[in-house]
Amino acid sequence: MVAWLIAAALAAEAPLLVEQARANLAMGRPDVARRLAAEAVEADPAAWSAHRIYLKAASAAGVRTLAEAEIAARSQNSLVDELVWTWWQVSRQELPIETLDELAATGDDHAQVAWAWSHWRVGDRAVVELDRLPPTDPLAQRLRLRAALRGERPRDGIKLGKEWLELHPDHPEILDEWWEVPDSRPVGRARDWAVRRVERLLESETRPEVLYRSLSVLAPAREKALALQVIDRIDEGGHGRPLGREAWNPAMLHTMGRVLVRQRDPVAPRGSPDERFEMTSSLARALIDRGREDEAVAAWRVLRQQGDSPRAALAEARLLLELGRSEEALSAAVSAARAVGRPAPSDIALLDLAEQAVLLAEAHGLQAQIHLAADRVAEAQWAAWVAHAVDPHPEWRALWAGAVARESDRAHRIDPVLLEVSSLSPESDDEATALLVGTLLRQARHADLVEGLGILAIAAQLRPLDLEVQQLRAERLSEAEHMEAAFIAQALSGEGDSDSWMGLGPPPAAAAQQAWRDALSTQETRVALLHPPSMDDGSSLSDAAGSARARVRTGRPMPPWSVSVGPTVFDNASTSGRALVLTLWASWCGPCKLEMPEIDAVVGELAAEGLAVSGVAISIDENEKLYKRAKARRRYEALIVGWNPALAKELRVAALPTTWVISPSGVVVDQQTGYDEVFVARLERLLRKHASE
Repeated sequence: MVAWLIAAALAAEAPLLVEQARANLAMGRPDVARRLAAEAVEADPAAWSAHRIYLKAASAAGVRTLAEAEIAARSQNSLVDELVWTWWQVSRQELPIETLDELAATGDDHAQVAWAWSHWRVGDRAVVELDRLPPTDPLAQRLRLRAALRGERPRDGIKLGKEWLELHPDHPEILDEWWEVPDSRPVGRARDWAVRRVERLLESETRPEVLYRSLSVLAPAREKALALQVIDRIDEGGHGRPLGREAWNPAMLHTMGRVLVRQRDPVAPRGSPDERFEMTSSLARALIDRGREDEAVAAWRVLRQQGDSPRAALAEARLLLELGRSEEALSAAVSAARAVGRPAPSDIALLDLAEQAVLLAEAHGLQAQIHLAADRVAEAQWAAWVAHAVDPHPEWRALWAGAVARESDRAHRIDPVLLEVSSLSPESDDEATALLVGTLLRQARHADLVEGLGILAIAAQLRPLDLEVQQLRAERLSEAEHMEAAFIAQALSGEGDSDSWMGLGPPPAAAAQQAWRDALSTQETRVALLHPPSMDDGSSLSDAAGSARARVRTGRPMPPWSVSVGPTVFDNASTSGRALVLTLWASWCGPCKLEMPEIDAVVGELAAEGLAVSGVAISIDENEKLYKRAKARRRYEALIVGWNPALAKELRVAALPTTWVISPSGVVVDQQTGYDEVFVARLERLLRKHASE
């Protein structure tokens, strides 16, 4: 009886732990979210939402493979873990969707929901029988709502939502679907009803997990005062302060920069680490446009003071280099390289080798450029060698070759072994690499903590499974009181400490080693995704894109895109030789309605002058009928308007409108997220300039 009572008490804690995990994940704290989710799983092994949030948080924290190994091991003895593990693999396209059929055939409610969501997401919606899903499962009801609201039955979606909240007042969060559809009078009335209903609910509700869920309605409704009351109540209960708003999208972050720049002492407001970085980027650009260079540099320094990161240090270094302050830029680039080796607590283990490689390469590449300009040839040679060794990109190889070709009699402060190895090709043989790693280990042992971890980051890239490298990393990470990252290094070296890892199972030493091997095997593809190769080496555009989705970057070739308008296909090839403005839009996007007519006017005016310019606007509406209806409402004279809903995912677009200006040679020369009258004003200048190339 006592054991049953204890188990019941623990199970009652699981819903709160899950909501706390979700809140921390939304705030950019995946490490905290992972730990809370692990506690929820242990409290109630049947809580499948806890298992799913654990995998999501672990993936965001950089220890996805370890978490997968834990869930996979548990799946041998647990139906819930087996289902979550299978659904996770299907979602990541590592297993065919048919793998869920057998589990769904058992009649298990959760399996039915997982099967339905998987088919819905791949567009196979005709086979999903929504009425057969369990009536009390929030995730099942969310799918019913989405199907009705985004189909042709929005009023049914409103009715379903009201009926649900009357029967299940402890789960108001699914009504956030009402804010994911275009505005209309019925939807607006339904949203007002939801806010009033939640407000009445909160008068008597004390359960913290329900308070967390209520914010899912109050945040999109922008009920700031009521949301703050809920946050205060959660905080007073000792559960921390959650985010009382939706995560800011790129368009909002860009707008914030333009608003902040009007303040006397602009400082980006608090947010998640990613939000703070994007806000600072927007603010710094706005300050530079207004000639306030010192304030732009100060904005990056404020961000670094809040929590130094390689990205922030690199951004400051690039800006300083652009302003001609090369020695300050060098200092920031050195700090960026060191920060890679000493991860922030939220980075946990930095198992994402591709991300680490790109950051290290960019930091050392910047150092090489600065050293070469200052005639410090030996230093430039070594920095460029590191950049290419960890990220074999043509840009870094060209930089290294340029440094090797230069001669200098000036004194240098480079270890003779490092200088000797850097005179060899970055693809040097194992003997040279072993000699180099030995020298790096000797330096790392005697350097201060931050510098030592930075040196070890290079060594770990060159020899990631070297036991001595990982043993020393474990020691120095322990000095930094980063015990989880230290545990990963211990596990990679064949050791492990059960007290330093907070997961679901025993110390996953074997899983850590396998995680590292998996990261190594996929690093080349992921580096290509994070840092697309230049086309100067003669490779084709399709080669650069590979099988991964491409990230669009200014100064790089535009990844493949296409849209069919009647019998004509418009793509990279058909628009080559013309200055192109390419914009993605949707029928529900208000800012798109402002930007597109202005783009149409600019393109039409320049084309009438005989300039080789084109404009293409591609709708990403999921529903083709909505696209056709929006297109029929407005005629454009110069813009080519088409529909390709898959393009947003292929080009990794997170907000609308997203617009690129592309040179006749296919290189992206400018990129804009969100509507901005400043961008529209400079669009004519950009198109004129590049049309004459």
